[in-house]
Amino acid sequence: MGKHKMIEVANGDDLSGCCIKCGSDKVAQELDVVVEWLPAWAKYIVAVDFSRLIYNKFRQEGLLRIGLCAKHAQSPIKKRIKAYGSLLAAAASMGLGLATQTPLLIVLSVALLFAFLAFIMEGTPLRAVKIDGERIWLPAKVHLKEQKIE
Repeated sequence: MGKHKMIEVANGDDLSGCCIKCGSDKVAQELDVVVEWLPAWAKYIVAVDFSRLIYNKFRQEGLLRIGLCAKHAQSPIKKRIKAYGSLLAAAASMGLGLATQTPLLIVLSVALLFAFLAFIMEGTPLRAVKIDGERIWLPAKVHLKEQKIE
């Protein structure tokens, strides 16, 4: 599948033996994650909100149990505080920028909105390269106890 190296696992596999990000044996958190895959062209159509029907037709998903070490595990509350804190700061900056006609504050609010999106999206610790029925291909950069690299 392509020229990039990938790791093939079965849908529903338990990959919690080590941290999926760094390979550490000291797993602090185990998560059941839904990995999702879309063809690249479908992502652009969804990004412009052309049609959710296309998204639902071509989206494939699988379920994996993964492990994260203390360094890579993040409390959902901390994640929400960072995300919604940046959203609140963006709203305040936008309001103040519009009220005082200060372009710098308006630009700052746009940057904070992008930070909000980044914090929201960072919650997905694993992305699939391809999903085909009962098999899931992961990027070779993930760490597993026993890697089956294609």
